[in-house]
Amino acid sequence: MKIVKGNYFDNNFDIAIISFPSTSNLTNFILANTIKALKPKLVARFLFDDLPVTIVNNGQITSPSIDFYSKKIKNKNYALVIGNYRPKEIEAYKKMYDIIGKSKEIVILNEFTRKTGELFYLRYEYRKSKIKIEKIKSKFKKIENAIIKGIPSIMFELAKKKKRNITVLFFNTNIEYLNEGIKVFNEVMEFDQSKEIIEEINRISKIEKNNQESELMEGFEDRVTIKKQKINYIG
Repeated sequence: MKIVKGNYFDNNFDIAIISFPSTSNLTNFILANTIKALKPKLVARFLFDDLPVTIVNNGQITSPSIDFYSKKIKNKNYALVIGNYRPKEIEAYKKMYDIIGKSKEIVILNEFTRKTGELFYLRYEYRKSKIKIEKIKSKFKKIENAIIKGIPSIMFELAKKKKRNITVLFFNTNIEYLNEGIKVFNEVMEFDQSKEIIEEINRISKIEKNNQESELMEGFEDRVTIKKQKINYIG
């Protein structure tokens, strides 16, 4: 793994929002469209060039990666962390905390599928909240027992050690209930992008019903490809 830092690198973040690839890649789609709208600066990248995987994007060849973006909104510095690869190596998560470790709040986006409309959250709080946690509590149900796939326990262990609040938001991938989750996410993070993201998701849903293919979001160094109800983030 190589770590590349840009000229604008500064790890003095208040809030870090993280999304990794998943079965539907829904949370990557949400965060990628947020990145597209906010136009943050790319400040660092983890390149996993030791993996037997090649990413081809617009003819350009690169290795799997995790990108770190920076954006200041309403006097808060946000780290937006998105990857086309979910590391298995514990060392990668420790290095990630070297980048985002000063964040008072760490928010991880996850997903689940259920026919009913619940939204869930998991939170461990070690200091005064820097996000609108009451908004989450009013719309999401707290869970006490769960098996969380794709998020290693080291993420929670490091948060506790460094006294950083950590929250996992679980979005329902059922399109009927997804929009409410996106609205709450944007309100909590003080973004104003929920309308655009919901419009994109509704548009995709209509395309998928006709079994058509669509490419969305070209910008920065990221692309989200939608194909037959499967979303693959390629960065």
